[in-house]
Amino acid sequence: MAGGATFSCDSCGKQYPWKPELAGKKAKCKCGAMLNIPAQPQMARAAARTPVAVPAAAVVEESAGYRCPACKNELTPGTAVCINCGYDLRTGQYVNTQIDTGEDEADAAPVPKKKKKKKMAAGGGSGKPSATGWVGVSKSNREKTAEQEADKSRTIKQVTIVVALVVAVIGAVFIGKFAFSRLGNKTSDVKMPGQDAEATRMLAENMPMEAKDFLASHKSRMIGTQWTQAKAVLKINQWYEMGAVKVYVPSDGLIARSVIIELPQDKEKRAALIGWQRVNEDENGHIVTIKDEGQKYVIYAIP
Repeated sequence: MAGGATFSCDSCGKQYPWKPELAGKKAKCKCGAMLNIPAQPQMARAAARTPVAVPAAAVVEESAGYRCPACKNELTPGTAVCINCGYDLRTGQYVNTQIDTGEDEADAAPVPKKKKKKKMAAGGGSGKPSATGWVGVSKSNREKTAEQEADKSRTIKQVTIVVALVVAVIGAVFIGKFAFSRLGNKTSDVKMPGQDAEATRMLAENMPMEAKDFLASHKSRMIGTQWTQAKAVLKINQWYEMGAVKVYVPSDGLIARSVIIELPQDKEKRAALIGWQRVNEDENGHIVTIKDEGQKYVIYAIP
């Protein structure tokens, strides 16, 4: 059986004679593929056919490896095409082993860059670039003079604006004072009953506070120089019980020398409050006799 038995290459199909002493060993086909010689022959030759000379497979050591016959690159047994050089072990021809990923075209096509606009040199006014407007070239005396004149013009404009604003503010303050003074004069010119004119002036010119709030805002505050805070609170409560609408202290200091009482509309209550201290002194020390003239306020000097 050994004389007509053969085995074939799995890669290219080429047949080789099988011999018992080669069973189980490895051989190398002419196509470069490694052959595993089978333990049994694949087929027996037909006795009637003309014998055909079949070249014997060359036995190779397993350590020699499986290499490409063209570039000698080491291959995995059973590989049909060498990925290193593209040699096809079955046909003996080279094939293209590169894969088109589209990256070559992307690498080949450069990204277009935006063109930078050239900056115009400062100080020409005509829109044309200056011959001295480039790096490393100093400006001409004409351009330097033009820049200095432009800076000076801007400075003058800024100073003018600031001065105009200051003048406007000062003018507004003086106009306001003049208007208020005229208004105050018109108010004083109006004939007011009793002490209303004086009381209105004192309330407008000072920082009046409600009498009890005045005392509570600071422990050292007093109404008059002879009243303690406790006695002053008792007097204020008494005025409110008598019908006072509100009791004012026309002062923001520590000692108030007078109080302003806003009178109610009720005649009896008005009479009681006016009669509490009918004869009094004004802030200049003049004796004042208080009587009901339909006034809104009465002023009491506190000793």
